[in-house]
Amino acid sequence: MKIDPKDKPLLLALLTLAFGLGLNAVISLAEHPNPKGANGKNEDPYEIPKLILETLEACATVGIAGYAVLQYSEGRKSSERQLRAYMCIDTVTGAYDDAGLFSVEVKLTNAGQTPAYKADNWTAIGFRVVPPDRGMGPGESRTPHSVMIGPGLHKTNSVSRIPTPTEIELMQAKKGAIFVWGRMDYIDAFGEPRWTEFRTYTFETSGRGIGMRNHPDGNEAT
Repeated sequence: MKIDPKDKPLLLALLTLAFGLGLNAVISLAEHPNPKGANGKNEDPYEIPKLILETLEACATVGIAGYAVLQYSEGRKSSERQLRAYMCIDTVTGAYDDAGLFSVEVKLTNAGQTPAYKADNWTAIGFRVVPPDRGMGPGESRTPHSVMIGPGLHKTNSVSRIPTPTEIELMQAKKGAIFVWGRMDYIDAFGEPRWTEFRTYTFETSGRGIGMRNHPDGNEAT
């Protein structure tokens, strides 16, 4: 079971307490190795067994508390997973105008139950041969680093370009495609940094209402 970093201080305190109890028992046994009275007889033959039993009981109590911390940590993580923000790619739709300009609108929606804070995203568009022969870095279409997106709400980005005649030939032969890709970074309601990356493409060279296809790579999220 993985410990949430937020719960480590409490667990460390419990382990320190358990160590202190054990050390105290060792010191007590060292100071009273053979408790005898003036007559040479044991004053209390059960003193050492009682001391050991009490120490074990205390350590067991600490162990139970430690287990409770682990259970609490796991329960909290489960609650956060259910309640946190999830920024997802809703739709990526493209259209050509009469001049041959290909415009794409990307809609990212918060599918979680709490807001996404400090949302910052970028979207890029470009032509690549298939499979892509070079990387896909950050684009210029960017939002301020202060956008808050509530549950069920969305953020849209638009990018566009005019494919060249050579690119159109490669797209018609399915040897090239227009790619649209990007990333959104945000903070969830529990203070955890999250991100969503997407990568889509199309071979279409005309028309409207073009649904971009998801690429096998580049679609990940935390």
